[in-house]
Amino acid sequence: MSAIPVLEARELSIAFGGVQAVREVTLKVMRGELICIIGPNGAGKSSLLDLISGTVKASSGDVSVNGTPLRGGNPGAFARAGVIRKFQGTNIFQGLSVRDNLIVAAAGVASLRVAAGPSSEALLEMAGLADCADEKAEFLPHGRRQWLEIAMAMMCQPSLLLLDEPCAGMNVGDAPVLARLLRNLNGKIAVVIIEHDMKFVRSLRSRTLVMHQGAIVRDGDFATLETDREIREIYLGRRARERECCR
Repeated sequence: MSAIPVLEARELSIAFGGVQAVREVTLKVMRGELICIIGPNGAGKSSLLDLISGTVKASSGDVSVNGTPLRGGNPGAFARAGVIRKFQGTNIFQGLSVRDNLIVAAAGVASLRVAAGPSSEALLEMAGLADCADEKAEFLPHGRRQWLEIAMAMMCQPSLLLLDEPCAGMNVGDAPVLARLLRNLNGKIAVVIIEHDMKFVRSLRSRTLVMHQGAIVRDGDFATLETDREIREIYLGRRARERECCR
């Protein structure tokens, strides 16, 4: 018997004001898998995350989480099923210590957690925050706030973690640390990441999907995709074609 995907989306589509943001996307995410979704601005990446996190309801298509069909427009049901989404900006309890942020995150889902869940101390260590556990979260630099929010999400014991541009606003030295953190999660929980920082995506060495005009146009390893002439044209458009012609 084949394994049940953590997430299975079938022919998802949604339009806003006549604009087709996502068109007939079919996607399977397996347990412990790490996936990056890339594409130019307006490709439909965030709209796809809206659909698979239950934030909005698809115009057509359906979504199952761990084999259970769920209806969009009810993000709470998706969260209870194990889908946790981190948005681009940070959302932490600034007046609490770093450690207490994790404790509060766990308390919010106490009825859903299992006894074997990660401890706050283990996650502080994993996220590189053990040295500032007793500091107020408001004093953390932006990069560490991102790490803290991911650790808070992990306290909720997700089966699927969705990250929307986690590198946005980070210093140069923060992204490699985040990449190591996410690679350490590989095989433990499924993670789907939207990101524009191609150096960061390359460092993850993960399955990568390319979106364009609402559809997934490529699905493969990043090393292969970055040499794909059609993908370069999707990102760079006419100028890329002109440079090729002038060679």
